[in-house]
Amino acid sequence: MATNPTPAIPIEVTPVEVTPVKAKSNKKPVVIVLIVLALLCICSITIVGGLFVFGVIHSNDVTITPTPTIVAPTAQSTSDLSALISQNVATAKASITLPYKIDAYTTWTDVTAETGAVRYHYTISGTDTSSVTNTTLKASLVPTLCNTPSTKAILDEGVNMEYQYTDLGSSRTFFVTVTQADCN
Repeated sequence: MATNPTPAIPIEVTPVEVTPVKAKSNKKPVVIVLIVLALLCICSITIVGGLFVFGVIHSNDVTITPTPTIVAPTAQSTSDLSALISQNVATAKASITLPYKIDAYTTWTDVTAETGAVRYHYTISGTDTSSVTNTTLKASLVPTLCNTPSTKAILDEGVNMEYQYTDLGSSRTFFVTVTQADCN
């Protein structure tokens, strides 16, 4: 069956001048991506931190306690960095009920926003920590944190990660700071 073609309707085209618009710089998408990455890695960081303590406690490594290296943020203003840290802490607290038992010896008790850092608080109980030092803890944590894309991204934004472990049996406290410089 043949169809009748529709007659062409003349269309008048008026030229329009296009003015380029300068794109606004918006850091919110970067912050949102970092928060999502942080949420994905918070549980793994926590579990890794607890498992490293377990591994360090049950090894025979004896080393000297280091002085933590603190790196000032380079890419962000202090207020942007503080907001990013606060958002990471809020995300962590919303994603898990604390205290959280990591293993037979380690419990994650809190996560707090500190100046330039997110601090993870743990308690250790039921095991001997006499061979544990800040150095052995840091040596265990750094490779995993630096080789995990989500935690590396947070470190690259200038956010330090701090780990505080308190041995409930002896009241010893261990403290480790991991910075972007530790990954270089």
